[in-house]
Amino acid sequence: MTDTDPDSAADGKVDNMKLKAIEYVADETSAVQTFLNSTWITKDHTYTEEGYTGVFTGHQTVSQMQSRLGENLWNSSIAEQYFQRVRDSLNSTDTALNSISGTLKTARDYQVNWVGEKVTPESEEASWQAAR
Repeated sequence: MTDTDPDSAADGKVDNMKLKAIEYVADETSAVQTFLNSTWITKDHTYTEEGYTGVFTGHQTVSQMQSRLGENLWNSSIAEQYFQRVRDSLNSTDTALNSISGTLKTARDYQVNWVGEKVTPESEEASWQAAR
């Protein structure tokens, strides 16, 4: 239903703006996760250890980079530390985004199933603003 839907006008209900805000944030979170996992690419990185300079070639997606961070990729302690930090950062970011997505899904489900997509004009959900 829309605000101009006769059923909506007849019962005096309006859009649940809190639900719309939750859906917007969920869409943005999903877009970020998709971007990080399939579109974002790494840059070239250099490192130096004991007078040797190595280059980690970039232009890889997260999944490509993780699959190439094998245990014996380079025989260098600094490379191993770098790879572990990168792997930990990627995993932490993915875990955080999954947690955010799960929380937003729970909030959306609550709004849809218990509050409703349409609410009374005087409800908190009707006057929910993006600034909150």
